[in-house]
Amino acid sequence: MQTRGARMAAGFTLIEVLITVFVVGVLVALYGVGVMTTSLTREAAHQDIALHAASQQLESLRMSGYPALPASGSFANSQVTQLPSGSGAMTISALNAKTKQVVVTVSWQEGSRGSRSVSLSTYITETGGLP
Repeated sequence: MQTRGARMAAGFTLIEVLITVFVVGVLVALYGVGVMTTSLTREAAHQDIALHAASQQLESLRMSGYPALPASGSFANSQVTQLPSGSGAMTISALNAKTKQVVVTVSWQEGSRGSRSVSLSTYITETGGLP
């Protein structure tokens, strides 16, 4: 004849199994949150680098003045090289006889999210102000 104590020691109780499943579920959820946070932090850092690179290029073009504006094309920047497959491009177009529109775009590859870019735009005039 088996005693009650011997029968209970032979396996796990329902409560023990439920607690184990709950703890494993919490650990899996925390791991998922950690992975997502890491990828979002990396994407935000890349976007910040791209914004600073575009801003720096735009300020450089503003400081050079209207007569020294180059033709549209690519530009090199030490910050752009920090981005995965990073590249910089500027488009300069005449808005009217004394005003040009400048658009600076920094693009990069963001892993599974594909191609990402940041664009900044401004107007540069011959006289230093908008007509």
